[in-house]
Parts: sequence; structure tokens; C-alpha cells
Amino acid sequence: MKKILFISIYFLTVMGYAQIGLGTSTPHSSAALDLTSTSKGVLVPRMTHAQKNAITSPVAGLLIWCLDCATSGEMQVYNGTAWITTLGAEASPPAPPTNLVYTGSPFTFYDSNTITDISAPINSGGVVTSYSISPSLPIGLSFNTSTGAISGTPTVAAATADYTITASNIGGSTSATINITVLPILNFATATAAYSLRRLSPSYIGNAIRVRRSSDNTEQDIGFDGSGNLNQTSLISFVGSSNGYVTIWYDQSGNARNVLQSTIANQPQIVSNGSLITRAGKPVVYFPTDPAYLQVNANLGLPATYAIVTGVDNLTTSNLALTHFGTSNGIGTRIGVGGQLIASKRGITNVNTNLYVTAMSQNLFALTQATHGGSSATRFYLNGTSSTFSDGQQVLFPLSKFTIGAFATGDTTVQTFAGEAFISESISYTDILSTAQIQLVHKNQGAYYDVIVN
Repeated sequence: MKKILFISIYFLTVMGYAQIGLGTSTPHSSAALDLTSTSKGVLVPRMTHAQKNAITSPVAGLLIWCLDCATSGEMQVYNGTAWITTLGAEASPPAPPTNLVYTGSPFTFYDSNTITDISAPINSGGVVTSYSISPSLPIGLSFNTSTGAISGTPTVAAATADYTITASNIGGSTSATINITVLPILNFATATAAYSLRRLSPSYIGNAIRVRRSSDNTEQDIGFDGSGNLNQTSLISFVGSSNGYVTIWYDQSGNARNVLQSTIANQPQIVSNGSLITRAGKPVVYFPTDPAYLQVNANLGLPATYAIVTGVDNLTTSNLALTHFGTSNGIGTRIGVGGQLIASKRGITNVNTNLYVTAMSQNLFALTQATHGGSSATRFYLNGTSSTFSDGQQVLFPLSKFTIGAFATGDTTVQTFAGEAFISESISYTDILSTAQIQLVHKNQGAYYDVIVN
């Protein structure tokens, strides 16, 4: 052990006084260390500007390569007071970001549908250390402050707005502006009538429904809370421990085609003994078999697509009418025994069928026509998935009346089928929605009403 220690001390002593050559056996007499090579260089420590500034008590003569200083990096040395370049000039800070570019703006998204991510921007200048955005993005969208990317699922509609994104580092900053719109469900196409227990558009400022309480037959309008949901607090406060019945379901399309029912015996129900009637935690309008229905005498035009959120409690007795356009010559939607979803024109055979529901469930469906009258392209969509085409029977949409909860077999009469229907939303569009558009509608509805969309 003593021998090893002696040899080590001797070697270090020699090293302390000798010259060292790497790549040469004859180091220059003026050099303590002579590195010789015709194919390699000397590599000093490489670090960012922030890492350099984090060095504790740097010694004069300390040499580093600053990765993000100047435009593309810079050799710097500490002179005992400050960092300078090897030419003696003041050390450069990182180059600021410049020419920030987002590809694809303006961006249009749909409420409750996951967006295709807005990728990180292109920057022509220095390395970005952080991103910021103003104002805040629509609810449900996320902004990555490290990359500048945007992702997520908007949960509410948002009006068209500009958003300024700033990319920064210690050397400076640069900004870019993008435009984002989150369209509500009514903007998927032109809506002729829209009834829902949620606010369908941020521009709609009216009420959802008008309710009669059974205790004294007083009526009151019920609107929405700050999140666009039916104002359940106001509804239950008004109805108390009695029953609540819908006398008017207000049209949110802007066309004022409100469906209503003035006859007490035919009014659908929304509160039972002080408790809100719900499915999947959301309120529903309940249509028993008395019949209960809501109706408007108005020209809805020729709807090419009709979307509804509905379900039933009883599939064992007979057919259940859901909606009807027109009078005796109209088209109706109903659920048949065993859960077949059916569209039919009075007086002819069914246009289409599709397995629909199990008892106590909630579902989405859309009925579409490729053409009006004499169409052989009527199609059902159930929870985002389409059925086969129709059998070629003629389908007409007369203009005189629209009914929820029954078939209108004449100008003053209705026909109902046995069943226990509950309906949350009903939207009629003039446009023929594509499969992709209908899936967007169903995803929007499904996200809110907790329905699985295929």
C-alpha cells in the first residue's frame, strides 16, 4: 500500500512540471498542453443561455459555447466581470423568435366534437422558451405553453374571435393571430325548428319551456342557467311538490315556431311530485299515452334532415308515435313493438325500419331524405350509424303542421300509439346532411345527453 501511494505521488509531481502532448510526442515548449490533430478539434462545454447564467461564481477565463445565443450559437468567455465573446464584444443574448406562423387559420370547430389538433407553429428566429395566448380559448380547448399547440374538445359554442399567441425567450418575443369559431349544433345546417332542454346557440336569449304547475294551474316560463342547461332550480322552485306540465316548448331556431298545448289533459309532463323527470341525469319531456302532444300550425318548409334525442319505457304493447310533419298526408316517426324505428307516410307501408332501443334507454336518431317527394333515398341514423336505404316508398313533408308526441291525422285530430315516450331535443334542418355531418350532430347530442355514438 505504501509503495502504491509513493508511485502515485511521484507521477503527479512529474505531471505538475512536465508538458503534455495529445496527438504529438513533442509538445510545444510554451504549451502546458499541446493537442495536435488534422481531423478533430477541441469541444468546449455546450449549454443554453439560462444554463450559463446558472453557473455559480464563474472564474475569469471560463469558456463555453452558448447554444441559443446570437442567431445560431456563440463562443463566450467570462472575463471576471461579465460574459464576452472571444473577440471581446459583449456576449449576445438568445435571438428572439420571429415570423410566428400557424397553418390553417381561420379554424372552425363544432361544439362537443374533438378537434383536429392545431399543430405547433413555425418560428424563423431563436428558440422559444414559452408561449402564451390571449384571450382564453373556448371552454374545452387546451393551449400548450411549451409548444404552442392547441387541442381538446370544445364543450360550448363560441362566437368567432381572434386569439393572439406570443412566443418568447429572453431575447424578445413575436406574436401571431389566429381565428377560431365553435359552431353550435344549430349551425351544422339551416334549422327550421329547434326544441331542446338546453341552450342550442349562444345567440339564443329566449326561454326553454313554459310550465304549468298542477297545484293551482299557474304557468311560468323556464329559461337556462349560466351554463346553458335548463334552469332546474327555477323550475323546481316554481312547481314545488306538485306536478309540472309543458304548455309551450320554445323554438330556438329564430323562426318562432313554438309547439304548444293549451288542453290540460294533453300536456306532457316534466316534473313529478316535485322531482324532475330525467334520463341519464338530464331532464326530459315525458309524453304518456293520453295522448300528450305539442303542436304548431306553421310552415316548416321541406325538412331534409330531422334529428331527435328520445327514448321509451314500454315496448311491449303497440307502436309509439314520436313526431309528425303535416296532417293526414304527412310523415311520422315512431317506435314499433320490439324496438323498430319507423318512418311512415299515412296510408302506405313503412319507409324504413331499424332496431332502436331497449326499455328505459335514451337514444339519438336522424331521418334524412336525399330528395323531396318520391324519394327512394330516405335513411335512418341511429346513434351515429346509418341504416339501409328506404324501400322506395314515396315520402312527403306537407307544410301545414308539426307535432311532437303524436300523429296528426287531420287538421284538428291526432292519433297516438301506446307507449311511454320521453324526448329531450328535436331539430329540423332544411339541408340534406351527409353521414359525416349527422355524426357530428349525434356526437354533439351524445356528449351532452350521455349517449354512446358509434
